[in-house]
Amino acid sequence: MKRQYSRSISVLFFLGVATCNMASSALLGPLFFGASQGPLFIWASQGQQSSHPLKHRGAAHITDGAMHLANGAFIQAIYDAGADAPLFKACKASGELTMEVVLCSDRMDQKGPARIVTFSNDASRRNFTLGQDLDKLILRLRTPETGPNGVNPQLTLCQTPTLRASHVVVTYGQNTTHCYLNGVRILTSHRIQGDFSNWEPSHLLFGDEWTGERDWDGSLCGVAIYPRTLTESEVKSLFKKSGVSHRGQAALKVKEKRRRSPMEQNIRKDDKMSADETGIQPYAANPSYWQYKGKPVLLLGASKDDNLFQIPDLETHLDDMKAAGANVIRNTMSDRKDYGFEVYPFLQLPNGKYDLEQWNEEYWTRFSNMLQWTHDREIIVQIEVWDRFDYTQSRWPPHPYNPANNVNYSYEESGFAPEYPDHPGRNRQPFFFTTPKQRNNTVVLRFQNRFVDKMLSHTLNYDHVLYCMDNETSAEEAWAVYWSETIRQRAAERGQRVCVTEMWDDWNLRADRHKRTLDHPKRYDFADVSQNNQKKGQEHWDNFQWVRSYVSAHPRPLNTTKTYGADGGKFGDNNDALERWWRHIIGGAASARFHRPSSGLGLSKLSIASVKAARKLESLIKLWEVEPMQGLLLDRKDNQAFLAAKEGDAYALYLPDGGSIRLDLTDAEGSFTVRWIDISSGEWSEKKDIQAGAPVTLIAPGRGHWVAAIL
Repeated sequence: MKRQYSRSISVLFFLGVATCNMASSALLGPLFFGASQGPLFIWASQGQQSSHPLKHRGAAHITDGAMHLANGAFIQAIYDAGADAPLFKACKASGELTMEVVLCSDRMDQKGPARIVTFSNDASRRNFTLGQDLDKLILRLRTPETGPNGVNPQLTLCQTPTLRASHVVVTYGQNTTHCYLNGVRILTSHRIQGDFSNWEPSHLLFGDEWTGERDWDGSLCGVAIYPRTLTESEVKSLFKKSGVSHRGQAALKVKEKRRRSPMEQNIRKDDKMSADETGIQPYAANPSYWQYKGKPVLLLGASKDDNLFQIPDLETHLDDMKAAGANVIRNTMSDRKDYGFEVYPFLQLPNGKYDLEQWNEEYWTRFSNMLQWTHDREIIVQIEVWDRFDYTQSRWPPHPYNPANNVNYSYEESGFAPEYPDHPGRNRQPFFFTTPKQRNNTVVLRFQNRFVDKMLSHTLNYDHVLYCMDNETSAEEAWAVYWSETIRQRAAERGQRVCVTEMWDDWNLRADRHKRTLDHPKRYDFADVSQNNQKKGQEHWDNFQWVRSYVSAHPRPLNTTKTYGADGGKFGDNNDALERWWRHIIGGAASARFHRPSSGLGLSKLSIASVKAARKLESLIKLWEVEPMQGLLLDRKDNQAFLAAKEGDAYALYLPDGGSIRLDLTDAEGSFTVRWIDISSGEWSEKKDIQAGAPVTLIAPGRGHWVAAIL
């Protein structure tokens, strides 16, 4: 029976530092011949299983069983008997394509994109290209919709892995692209559309464009190309057989150090960073703030949901955030069905029950997309692993962890009850007592660990993720300690560093429960003090400053991922939200985000204006270079004005309701310029010069919220 082909593409390749001897012995046999239908073209390590002869161009050469492609390429040695014609004919007829590649990229500064595997004629005409564009792996695929160059759009697949070998698969079918990393689907995209009907005869080559000038600096240990797709089960099977493992990746780091380029080492004129230092972490020069990619960064956020990865219009929402200047999101792993589009992480069986041993791929695909899309936009993700509201009251009866809804354990085995009607703040749900130093509920803990491991299999492929154990928890300290240590250990096994914290429920930051985090700087890299946003006015400011003073011996970032307040909400009005957000910004918060509606402003006209105003302020005054200095505000009343300054150089002033304030410039010299920013619009306003050497009265241009940069 003739095979019925769908219009689809798969791309599979390995990146990192796997040696070709390993590829030859452990990868190429099961990798290239483990599928039910073999490849049309194959070149294996040391030429042991080559289907078509190749010849080198330029400086490209084969050493130790690998194509080394810097300043050269490998092309078909015998054109008439080569793979070009049969590859073109078979793929155009089937509408399917699979590439399998074992590769090692030598530099992260390659662009063009640099051609790794390409089936093309010149720099603007191709059928497909797998390439590297700086730290991204990209796919160009020709269809009637994407055009002869396959760039409408060019699809970003993932971050180019460094320090470790990684297994990546990309499939295209029915106008949908999936990308898998280490056997886990990390991307689903509908951006590429169309079939292969406009393909043209082309040249298959490795390491450069047919006409040159797109050289790729790296090594290939094996390549196979099929005129068919690979299934998800095949992908997972190939990953298991590949020899690429987290433990193996860590072991390869020593070998890789000899190959790393100046950009991979992040060598700058006056500094040298390790690869870990490119990720999100406390700023070396001022650990009260964050740094990302080696540079200090102020995290500002405004988004419309808590479990943001679940929303159907996520890409558009992220684009709107990016346009406003926002660069951080809150993402709970929550699955409660508040709006109807949310899904659970576990597979639902035909009988309606869930199997906690099997995953709902839709949940994890959404999560993977969020990680990739935020990384592409340099938006930091703060994850909350557990949300107590998912497991109590009306959310518990339908939940997969409820024994009535799964095939894995009973009420007696799990210790669960059919209902938990109390507010979760009373901490009566056994779900939060499972760890070894609590009730050691191994029946449930096994599935909790499995969920966290699955989450980490996605997040540890990225460098822009922060980890908070819970949403406003009242749990025992042992619960938070167990999960923070588990996540840190999992990361360490991959040779990575992550930043973790816990968010406690107490509204008063001076409460003893917050000291579970504040007193342990080695356990918790930062603190989330969002519950301070239940406070108002001067008390809100004073409590936050108390925390800054309390941790001053071991300063670390203080995040506020939830800024409450919205007209009609339960936790203050619009004005409360703006005041809280700005008091934290001026007061030294490393991250401030407007909470989702109806308890916060979300991504709205008012929140967008505040983010834009803060970015304008930041363009003149770097907040990590100033500190709160209320003592310079003379005759100040409670909640009248707030100041951060580097005395004598720069002053950032916030007025919650316009008016005037006296600023003591007695010890400063020369003249200063005052630039007012209207927080209600996010736009610049009046500009005025003042003379230092004495107190100066500053008058806002109008009522309402204003911020001024004085420098």
